[in-house]
Amino acid sequence: MNRLRTSKGIRSKTGPCLFPVFLVFLALTLVSCGGGGEEPNSPPSVTTLDASPLAVDGVTLNGTVNPNGHETTAWFKWGTDPNFSNGFFSSQPQILAAGRTAQNVSFPLRGQSSGYFQAVASNVEGEVEGEIKSFSTTPGVPGATTGQATDVTGTGATLNGTVNPNGLSTNAWFEWGEDPELASFSTTAVQPMGVGTTGVPVEFRLPDILSEGTTYYFRVAAENAAGSAKGTILSFTPRFLPTVTTESATDITVTEPSAGVTFNGLVNPNGVSTDAWFRYGTDPSLSSYDETDHELVGSATENQPVSVSVNTLEPWKTYYFQVVAENTVGGSQEGTISSFPAGDYYVAIGDSITFGSHDDYPPDDTSSDGRNTGGGYEPILNDLLTAEKGYPHTVENEGFSGETAADGLARIQGIIDSHPDARYFLVMYGTNDAFLDLPPVPSGLGLNPGDPGYSGSYKDYMQRMISAIIAAGKTPYLAKVPYTSDPLISDTYIRNYNFVIDELIFDNEILVIPPDFYSHFQSHPGELDDGIHPNGIGYQSMADRWFDALTAP
Repeated sequence: MNRLRTSKGIRSKTGPCLFPVFLVFLALTLVSCGGGGEEPNSPPSVTTLDASPLAVDGVTLNGTVNPNGHETTAWFKWGTDPNFSNGFFSSQPQILAAGRTAQNVSFPLRGQSSGYFQAVASNVEGEVEGEIKSFSTTPGVPGATTGQATDVTGTGATLNGTVNPNGLSTNAWFEWGEDPELASFSTTAVQPMGVGTTGVPVEFRLPDILSEGTTYYFRVAAENAAGSAKGTILSFTPRFLPTVTTESATDITVTEPSAGVTFNGLVNPNGVSTDAWFRYGTDPSLSSYDETDHELVGSATENQPVSVSVNTLEPWKTYYFQVVAENTVGGSQEGTISSFPAGDYYVAIGDSITFGSHDDYPPDDTSSDGRNTGGGYEPILNDLLTAEKGYPHTVENEGFSGETAADGLARIQGIIDSHPDARYFLVMYGTNDAFLDLPPVPSGLGLNPGDPGYSGSYKDYMQRMISAIIAAGKTPYLAKVPYTSDPLISDTYIRNYNFVIDELIFDNEILVIPPDFYSHFQSHPGELDDGIHPNGIGYQSMADRWFDALTAP
């Protein structure tokens, strides 16, 4: 890690040369492979919900629609048969504003005793139909809704559905077979569904007697004293699919200008010859991605470890990856998407305390506990974070002796521009602002922009630094101004600056609690070399306090 080294500052009688730091962390905005920003717009997402009874002669058809970024039109279709083969009716359309959250839609249907319905929605990206569900206004007739088959293997599957007994003792079963219309079919065992008035899940595991590659059709059926109902016909095709598990990435390295990693996963071929590979990229959904070469994992019936190393990643980015496997009968499976940072990049900004003045350990020396020392707290914090997180870190030192918060504000944009890959900024200023012979900078405690006395205050300068960091897509973290025993530095002003830090943390919703260097050095004065600057042990303590703050749950 490259660290800025300049001459140690020495405070003169006429003005400050050394100064503490306020540390800020910046979280770098993740950039997708497609350019980042909002998710791409897409057709609406539609869910048909159960119908609910009206007070008189009817039901309310219900559903939810997510416009997915476009103005969307929603409506309901209904008819007398489960596939609308005899035609259907449509409700009046409802216009939904562009958005990305699910919105409730409904339609009161009167004068029809029973039937089937579905929610439908359309925008410029396409039209989507929800699941077809049944409804009934006749007291006691059960409702039956077929669900998708799950746990499909090469010889078996689990059939699913939902049945509403509508207040009468009801039995349910599944009809299934190879006929798409189920004119002829087999039936599963009858299952009692109780006497409730809400949907009850029902499932049945077909025995392992199915033929791989054959399409089967099924539906749920229910009956009680008031009548019977059947759900929509759905289908599934048994295949011997591989089973895949994405495991944690390991061996993350940064050797600029590139980074490396080893992807890991488990693949069970389930008895069929299977290939496996990894997809990876900076898009959280992996809608765009690179992938590793395919490799044969064989045809075993138990998990096989799969690992691939890649050394062409960009440092300091967050990457997403998943294991993928495909067998020779055409069945493929994708593992869950996992993520890892290709290193984390911090920049510490502040005065001579941030810079590391009066550190009496030789740079890059090693202390008795094996940690790097010398050059301020930054190299120690670097090693602590790397050891804790298990992947590379860099903590760059941008401290400058004699700086005030106003000086930091003047320098902040240049620092941001010179560290484009930084994710976090550690900010600490205030010691030099409190020198009695300057005079001290007003704290601005309790004031807001526009209030008399706010402009030109410590709070004003710090807030503008924080805003610049956030505007650059990074995350600032603050530290409390350290305690000093120097009589030329106002303890009252420093205490007020630290109250301002609390206000800034709250106002900017900064999640990391500031390390309290005031309390630490007040109770450990022997860790200050000259009453202002820490000695080598003091800088180790600063690294420890920052580490505790940054890794707190």
